[in-house]
Parts: sequence; C-alpha cells; structure tokens
Amino acid sequence: MISDVDLRRVEMFLAVVDAGTFAAAADDLGYVQSTISAGIGALERELGVPLFDRRTRTAMLTPAGSALVPEARELLARVALTRQIVRDADRSLAGELRIGVISSTRPVGLPRVLAGFHTRHRQVRLRVLADAVGTPGLIERLRRSELDLVIASGQLTADQAEGMTVEQLHTGRLVCIVADTDTSVQPGELADLADRAWIEAPEGQANRTIIDEVFRRAGLRRTIIAEIADSDEVPGYVAAGLAVAFVPDFIAAGAEGIRVVDIEGVDPQWSIAAIRLDRRNPPPVQAFWDHLVHASRE
Repeated sequence: MISDVDLRRVEMFLAVVDAGTFAAAADDLGYVQSTISAGIGALERELGVPLFDRRTRTAMLTPAGSALVPEARELLARVALTRQIVRDADRSLAGELRIGVISSTRPVGLPRVLAGFHTRHRQVRLRVLADAVGTPGLIERLRRSELDLVIASGQLTADQAEGMTVEQLHTGRLVCIVADTDTSVQPGELADLADRAWIEAPEGQANRTIIDEVFRRAGLRRTIIAEIADSDEVPGYVAAGLAVAFVPDFIAAGAEGIRVVDIEGVDPQWSIAAIRLDRRNPPPVQAFWDHLVHASRE
C-alpha cells in the first residue's frame, strides 16, 4: 500500500517525474544520482511493480508509475497538512498562504481583502500568484497542491469542480463592446456581428469558453484576430477600432472610447468564486476563506 512506503522515496519519485531525469532530480534534491536510483529501486520493490521504463534516456513512466503520480501527490499533501495542523494547534496563525488569482478580480476588491487579512494575521506570509492559462491552470495547480486556494471563474466544468469546494462571490453580465466611433454597429442580433473581427480571451479560459458556446448555440462562426489574456486590456483594442469583443460589465463600465451594444437573446454571465480542495484545510486557508467570503457579502 502507498501509505506503507517511505515518504522520502515518494518524494524522490515525484522529483524524477517533475524533473524528467534521475540526474536532474538528484540536483533538485541535493543528492547524488545513485541515491535517487537506489531510492526508486527500493520503492519499486516495495510496491512490486516497475515505475519507470529504464530503456529510455528520459524518465518515462510505466502505466503503474503514471497511476502512482496523483496518489503520491495526494499523500505528500496530506502529510504536509497534518504537520501544519499539529504545528498550528497551540499557536496563532502562521505559515505561508498561496492564493491563485485570475487577471480580473476587481469586484472582489482583492487589495482591500488582503490588507484586512494581513492586519489581523501578520504571521501569515501571503503570496498572490497568477497563471497564464487562467482558471483551468489555477485549478490544476490547486490539485497539485501548488496553491492553497484560488479566486477564479465560478463557472467550472464538471471535471474542474470535482473534489472542490466552490463559493460564488460575485456575478454579472458579459457585454458586447464596440468602438464609440463605430456607428455601423447598432443593437440587434448576434448574426449581425458574426462577420466582424473579434477579440477573445485565450482558448480554455472561462470567458472564452462561455462566448464560444454562445456562438455555437447560435450556429455562427466568427473570426478571432487577437487573444488577450487580461480582460482589462481588451477595451483599449476595441476603442482603437481593431475589433469587437465581449467583456465583463464591470470592465466595460470604466472603459473609455467604447460603448455597449445590446444583443437580442444573448445574455452571457460571468462569475468569480473562491475555490479550494474539498477537504480539511490548514488554519490559515480556512481563516482567509472565511475572511474573503465575509468581505464579499458586505
């Protein structure tokens, strides 16, 4: 059983997986390569299966090795959680809190939320981290225990939501914007804009997926000429006359050089949520979660 093995060997196993070779893993952990090889060999004997195909130059996983990866990550995450819970049991909140965020969290008032939490819990070291892929990337890093919680799109797929606790913080509309100098675009149907150039979020990001579905349901295709990850930057491109776009209403409200065009029968929604693994979390994570949810309801 995985719970019966030496944790150091599990750490070595994941180091090889992440580094790609035994030599690179040895460098990362500060061991000589023979120590890594011996540790992996002992782990394979304990489990009774080979974990790597040693006929290749890189550390290629066997089917058994691939199956072990998520279990090993979960094991080490639970051990780390247990250690932190024990350490924190008789003292005030302390440690590091890693918060993953999407590019546009304006409705959350994140600077104010972080400042309020820091004032109360100065021994907790805050790290705010982004991911180029947006919500999908943040969820994946949360599963790998690289983040403690994320503030991201609340519109998750079933696969993304599995094993997660999701607390909706704010919702609103995605609105269509055009340059305020473009008088050719008037309120109407989506088909009237299908032949225009569009700016979208990169494929896979939540708002992109939502708008892709809007066009799919309408049986329409569009030409995307630019993919902009930061929604706050999109109005500038639209104001310059480059293209049209859907953006969250709170971004459109503060933008210059654009106007909102109503589209009949189209009312896509955005949402921002707090997301964490559905398990007992360390005290700093729970404390920040409670603080964030309370702040969103004020």
